[in-house]
Amino acid sequence: MPEKSDFRLLNEADFDTVWKIMGNEFNNTEPLSARVKLDAECPYVKAYRGTKIKQALIQGASIGVFKRHSHDIVGCAIVTLTGGMEMDVVDPPLPDMESAPLNFRQIHALLDKCHASTPASEGKGLCMDLSYLACRRDWAGKGIGTALFKMVVETAREKNCHKVTVTAFNHYVQRIAEKLGFTYETEVLYSEYVDPLTGDKIFDGLPKPQQKASVMIKIL
Repeated sequence: MPEKSDFRLLNEADFDTVWKIMGNEFNNTEPLSARVKLDAECPYVKAYRGTKIKQALIQGASIGVFKRHSHDIVGCAIVTLTGGMEMDVVDPPLPDMESAPLNFRQIHALLDKCHASTPASEGKGLCMDLSYLACRRDWAGKGIGTALFKMVVETAREKNCHKVTVTAFNHYVQRIAEKLGFTYETEVLYSEYVDPLTGDKIFDGLPKPQQKASVMIKIL
């Protein structure tokens, strides 16, 4: 567990704090959002991602990391629970995609590609999905991401989930998941992916070690 930090479950009242770190850190460091220059202040991003985060926080299973004395947030894992009575969080409807900015549509086209080929997983019942993982850049390399991942799995077990899933665009998130026993369900190589909206390989040539988008799973 990283020193000088406290972990706790997040709730709806934490939205503004979580949204700030998502905009300042996740949106600027997640390789695909950075490549297509997806602005966290884009109304379409706020409408979709903001609603999804609010719904997740209401469930009370997401986790935040805070500085021990100042209580500033330094990282978070936003998770949703599905498959149980009164637990389902349905993705908010996408805004009018025809008028959405191209970069917003490009990210969701890749998401659709990842999930279209995801096979049905074993087991029925409650499932935990890790939607977003963010860490302040000045706290990177201190084990925050790994600690959050472990707590997500522990929380999933406490809530009797039968599996944890994560859609990972970032090599470092994939590496943590691999170490914790997650396996790949789908993989989309950036060097081969052709954006259906432009016909271009828009993610080819991302800086190493970024290589692929993936859906990963851990059966509990």
